[in-house]
Amino acid sequence: MDKKNSDQLLEKLRESEERFKAAFDSVKDCILIWDKDYNYLYANPAAIEHVGTTADKVIGKNIRDGLGHIPDFMHLWMSRIDQVFETSKVLNFQDKTMMKESLMYSESVLTPILKSDGSVSAVCVVYRDITERKLDEEILKRQRDFSESIINTSNAIIVGLDKDHKIQLFNEGAEKITGYRKEEMIDKDWFHVFFPSEIVDDMISVWDDAWGIKFHTYINPILIKNGDSRIISWQTTGMYEGGEENHLLISIGEDITEKNQAEEMLKISEEKLRTTIENINDIIIWKMDEKGIFTYVSPAVVNILGYVPDEMEKTLGLLYFKPEDKLLIQKKMADRIKGDRTSNKFDMVAKDGSFIPMELSSSVIKNENGNIIGFSGIARDITQQKRAEEEIFKLKNNLEVKVAEKTKELNEKIVDLQRFFDATVDRELRMKEISDENDKLKAELKIFKKTNQV
Repeated sequence: MDKKNSDQLLEKLRESEERFKAAFDSVKDCILIWDKDYNYLYANPAAIEHVGTTADKVIGKNIRDGLGHIPDFMHLWMSRIDQVFETSKVLNFQDKTMMKESLMYSESVLTPILKSDGSVSAVCVVYRDITERKLDEEILKRQRDFSESIINTSNAIIVGLDKDHKIQLFNEGAEKITGYRKEEMIDKDWFHVFFPSEIVDDMISVWDDAWGIKFHTYINPILIKNGDSRIISWQTTGMYEGGEENHLLISIGEDITEKNQAEEMLKISEEKLRTTIENINDIIIWKMDEKGIFTYVSPAVVNILGYVPDEMEKTLGLLYFKPEDKLLIQKKMADRIKGDRTSNKFDMVAKDGSFIPMELSSSVIKNENGNIIGFSGIARDITQQKRAEEEIFKLKNNLEVKVAEKTKELNEKIVDLQRFFDATVDRELRMKEISDENDKLKAELKIFKKTNQV
């Protein structure tokens, strides 16, 4: 090879080396190369900063110069370097170490750099700080443990259903409210155990809408073990991680049977809201500016009120309520401006002129200075709830009528029995008098006969 070609080859090698060095120098992971005697052949800036020293104390120096101030850490790495030289294998480690007076988690990969004859000439280490990830995992674990404790101690119904509506989770609150034990409910079909036959079709529709979305709310009656009906307000969250066999719909139910009004406020951030609203068909999600003008209306408004969102956006919200309710609604808006959260029921005017019963929940939106810049909330179609309440009212009235009729019937029978009893007692008394009179006459006749014989 002539000198010109040799120089060109050397130049390309230098350029290649510079590119790799620039790449290693720019990464956030620590990259180091040691020879068999623990001498630093290379250390990128991230590695030098990590051990709290300077480049002049590392490059070309021994590990004792770079890590001598943390001896335990130094000896750990010396043993690992020895292990790679002895085995020629790639090694992986995760460590928990005190660094700069704080606990640090790390993971590292030690890779042998081989000569042409296959022997190890040096060890390359890629060392990554995973403290933030580990701390996040610990936080998630604490949150999971906390959630499980809440589930187990909550007085609300908490159930988890799979795609076939089979029960996989049934907490103590569910046991107390329904009367069923967890052991007898696991793997049972929720529909067939708890739904009255007249609403099964509606509940299947709700289920079909809820499965596959992140969040859903609704109200329905359930039949408990003693045959009573309870009205439950549900908040449902989908858990769809892993394979489909692990998917669950987690529902938290509040028993609102004795309440005149179910208090329900949807608390969800705008980011989460926008990931789910396209799939929610029975809840209108909306935003207004400080003047009460709609700035956003979710697509569900088409199914509930018949409007497309563009027809309502940039229009005054009061236009979609009955005239006689407008003063009360304005008062509620004033309450929200004071900071009060509200949940109210009003009829909204659909596009065809019909009135749709709705439950509205709202809160104020503030800017970074704490000034009110608008309102946000939900409007939920409660037609099914009102029908359920009407059905319960009808059943209650029918029951009262039947009780009254039965009471009347029993009272009449009691009167007849009393008359029969009185007649029977009179007859028994008369028979007794006759018997006594007969006995008296027999005694007198006996005396008379005895006297005549004498």
